[in-house]
Amino acid sequence: MADDSCYEARKALIQYAEEGLDPQVAGYPEFLDAYIPLLGQASPREAALTAILTTLKPLLGQDERTVTPLRLKPRPLALTPEVVLHQGDEGWDGDWVAAFDRAAFDADWQTLGDDPAAAFEIAAEVIRKHAWAVPGRLGQPCVSLYEEFKLLSALVHASGCTPEPAAEFTLIAGDFPGIQKAIYTITSKGAAKSLRGRSLFLQLLADGVVRRLLQELRLPWTNVVYVAGGNFVLLAPAGVEQTVRSIAATVNSGLLTAFQGDISLSMVTCTHPAQALQDNIAFENRYRDLKVSLGDAKQRPFDGADYNVVFKEQGGIGPEHCAVCNYDPGHKGELKQRNDDLWCKECIGFAELAQTFAQNDRFLSVTQKPEQPEQWQQRLFDLTQQWYVLSNRPPKNALAVYLLNDTGFRNADAHGFRCMAVHIPRDLDDSIRDFSELAQDSGTPGFKRIGILRMDIDNLGDVFATYLSPSSLLRISAASSAVNLFFEGWLNSICYQVEQDCGRPNSLYVVYAGGDDLFIVGPWDVMPYLAETIHGQFAEYVNGNGNITISAGIGIEDEKYPLYRAAERALHALDVQAKGVWQGLDGIEYRKNAICLLGQVAGWENGWPVVVQERDRMYRLLGAGLPKALVQIVLGLHGQYVEGLRRTVRQHCDKGLLPPKLVYGRWVWMQAYSLTRMAQRYQKQQLVDADGQVVDVRSELNVLQQSILTPQRIHLAGLAARWVDYLMREDKNK
Repeated sequence: MADDSCYEARKALIQYAEEGLDPQVAGYPEFLDAYIPLLGQASPREAALTAILTTLKPLLGQDERTVTPLRLKPRPLALTPEVVLHQGDEGWDGDWVAAFDRAAFDADWQTLGDDPAAAFEIAAEVIRKHAWAVPGRLGQPCVSLYEEFKLLSALVHASGCTPEPAAEFTLIAGDFPGIQKAIYTITSKGAAKSLRGRSLFLQLLADGVVRRLLQELRLPWTNVVYVAGGNFVLLAPAGVEQTVRSIAATVNSGLLTAFQGDISLSMVTCTHPAQALQDNIAFENRYRDLKVSLGDAKQRPFDGADYNVVFKEQGGIGPEHCAVCNYDPGHKGELKQRNDDLWCKECIGFAELAQTFAQNDRFLSVTQKPEQPEQWQQRLFDLTQQWYVLSNRPPKNALAVYLLNDTGFRNADAHGFRCMAVHIPRDLDDSIRDFSELAQDSGTPGFKRIGILRMDIDNLGDVFATYLSPSSLLRISAASSAVNLFFEGWLNSICYQVEQDCGRPNSLYVVYAGGDDLFIVGPWDVMPYLAETIHGQFAEYVNGNGNITISAGIGIEDEKYPLYRAAERALHALDVQAKGVWQGLDGIEYRKNAICLLGQVAGWENGWPVVVQERDRMYRLLGAGLPKALVQIVLGLHGQYVEGLRRTVRQHCDKGLLPPKLVYGRWVWMQAYSLTRMAQRYQKQQLVDADGQVVDVRSELNVLQQSILTPQRIHLAGLAARWVDYLMREDKNK
């Protein structure tokens, strides 16, 4: 942290934010006169802040979809549909001054006392809560008053709190290659009990490394441009390269011991002349170079470490290994008995962290050393020099106390708030439910499985590399904050909503969510609805901006299937299939913006509605009394279509011809015969579905025939039939 010499600077920064909430004030604090130009060219202040993700699109000349910018109502930040999804704003006229809740701001501000500058970081959190949706004073599109305050604070503190800005600044970029591998590379044995702890540990690790950098460089949290998903960028003074290298080397040494090389820390720096911050092109080039350097560094994990240590022989002294992570110890006695298995001390620590969090999930604090630190606390301190405590009450004499997933932190005597996607399925005693219990929650008597959902934003690299143009630290920070609010803040609410809608409380397990991607485990039949809900609410969040889309891959596995393999298969469904080439209803090939379920891909807008429609149709017909042979007919016809397609493609390739996009075969007349016979058999019977509604069998089967007759739709009907087949399976034991 900066010392008392920064007091006057902090008073000026707080004055800038406070006066920004009064539209009558035009000037700026004199202390900041030399810093204001570094934020870019000023324009007339906007009447309302525009949500940045609703405006992003490709550069001119590239294919793009219609964009409808959305104006944000300046409510205090809260994890509610009204705030996050902008519900209830239809009649708002876009005047932030009239809509700003001054009373709510004053109530929080008064808790700081007569001198907010003396509690600068707490004051910054209050400004974040209340000014996140207030347009900035400099009039830059999509940049809030809080983002301006935050960058001004970063520049002032990186300049040593002097009235004149430094001639140069340093951007520090960091990432943890292998972070997801380190989370998932465990067996199914005890996975649920330690998985949350492993994921949470790595989230705290990134937070701790950032906090350690700030302490070494005597900077406040406002110097963090963003931190999410293990990625972070900080604005620091010039000449900090040696400090960054030293911290990276120390952390990597500890990671080698804790994770046997599965995860490392990569950090790079780039010097920026102060004037380059004003030139969008110069900044974009330097920032791009920074990210390229970070990508190169990630290809050289543990660069600079003693390679005798990196490549030393490990394990192999006997048949014993950890039942969870398969760690093979280098010394006898390293493994400890836990229930009926042997666990390594790291996995024991992760399980303890998961259980601690399940029972103490309200506050996250940075404190002095606990009297009896647990294994995970000691390991985090060894890596980051930070002591973390989880509790349901704010601990006394803590260095920093954060209220989790709740912005009412001043009412809870906390210093700030943090959003973390930490939805965990728990039993009545707060113990974490096992995967076998989640599988049993499946609503299919004869098909008890877990589902693995992986999702992420399509083309996120392009979003930050080109869609943000003109790029600046202000816009990068604003866009990152917007992505984090959805994935780290709102995701918990979506999971709770889906559990209630499906009648499956405590059934969804958010293993990981950070940056722009997520990994969730739960009953297999809930996963498609969860993916659809996340996609729908994300589209609502970006106001239907078709340039920013999200894809999903769903894996369905036995509860005892190794988690690392299940994670790989779900990732293949996402990255290779959903983000690969798929054919739309119009016969045109598309990429991304799709879901992969049961090995079949459907576009969210160009296919998935048909799958759901045909699933419901078949489910309704079966519920009305039609035989399950209906599903088998559709599956058989789809199988013949696939085989015919493969054969035709092979024949065309053998002749050096391009494969056809539309394929017709014997399945066309076979389906007509089979479904027509079934319709004739039931046309004189009055059938009623599960909801008591009369079903027109002939009409329903005729519509189903039309789907199967079309090559662009038969694969969707085939997916729907397979889905229904699993839903309708009976318990063979009964």
